[in-house]
Amino acid sequence: MKEKSALIIFSILLTSICIYFCIPHFFEKEKIDILLDRMKLWPGYSDPDSSLDENNQEENFEEKNEENLDNEIIDDENNIISDDDIIDDEGDDFFNDEEIRTFQASFDLNGAEGTTPETLSCSTSSNSCTITLPSITTNREFLGWSLSKDSTSPSLTSGMNVTLSANRTYYAITRQNYTVTINGNGAFIGTQTRSCSAYNTSSSCTVTLPDLNRDFYTSVGYTTDASSANILYNTSTTLTLTNNLTLYAVRKIDTTSYDQYANVAMEVFNKINSLRASRGLNQLNYSKSLELSAMLRISEIMQNYDFNVNGDYHYRISNNMPFYTVNELALRENYDSDRILSADNFHSRFTNSNDHYLNMTATDITQAGIAVGFDGEWYYIVELFG
Repeated sequence: MKEKSALIIFSILLTSICIYFCIPHFFEKEKIDILLDRMKLWPGYSDPDSSLDENNQEENFEEKNEENLDNEIIDDENNIISDDDIIDDEGDDFFNDEEIRTFQASFDLNGAEGTTPETLSCSTSSNSCTITLPSITTNREFLGWSLSKDSTSPSLTSGMNVTLSANRTYYAITRQNYTVTINGNGAFIGTQTRSCSAYNTSSSCTVTLPDLNRDFYTSVGYTTDASSANILYNTSTTLTLTNNLTLYAVRKIDTTSYDQYANVAMEVFNKINSLRASRGLNQLNYSKSLELSAMLRISEIMQNYDFNVNGDYHYRISNNMPFYTVNELALRENYDSDRILSADNFHSRFTNSNDHYLNMTATDITQAGIAVGFDGEWYYIVELFG
């Protein structure tokens, strides 16, 4: 029995010795083999001594690294090599030979005239890099950049940093503004403008002319000559602009029997200038615009000669507004009626009326327009001064 017990104790002791000496060595050797295999993958690795045979190389490697294994590689507690530790200790560059990519950005003036910016590029080891968009000077208004050549609203501006993940072309977004200036030329709209913009490669744009039809006008349009009655463009016309343009309103009303009374109106106008000359006042210019407005006032007065607002007879029957709303040029108004058609008679009546006389000799007027009409019984005259 004693012999059996002794044999068991000896076996346990022998096994313990084996575990103590053999297993650590086995793991240690395995760790060194792993390390050696990894080193062969490192860039720039070469055999330090090609004259040594394979066994001596391994033995030399083991001896050289045994001093540092405890501190640099082997975990003191677990005696296990960590791949992460190896990568961290030796540096990422040893295991990540990454590709360097270069992306380019080119620029298109998109129809504008100017100096095209140079192509910009950037390089990266990742999937993207950044550039700064340039500014340009062109013959048109530069608004910014876009990836679409047909855009009229740029999504990118000069000085902005953009990310490139591929080669790209950026298109300049530019515009040319055109304006048509509309002179009312006596029509009560003042001076108006209509503007439009031609973008990128386009050289034209469109505007719609305003509608001036109002009151008793029968035809309204526009011309390029302030003194012309020849209508070149009708109201509400869509006009294509390739440059800036100035138009003048042309107003026409019913001119029935106009020629019959035109001479009388002109005689009255000449008498007014003679009166002003005798007083040392400036001569008035004849205004076709004020004449047309005077004809319109006659059409209103013939409907109700006694029409007034709060005792003021110089109001319009069409809208109860003052006489000058018929034409923004009008500053003063004379009107009268008589059964006799005579320039002398009309002028004499105005000269002998203090208020009418003051209108004819006012110092703040430079032009006049006169119209004469007939309703079958009475002759009417209207003088408008502007």
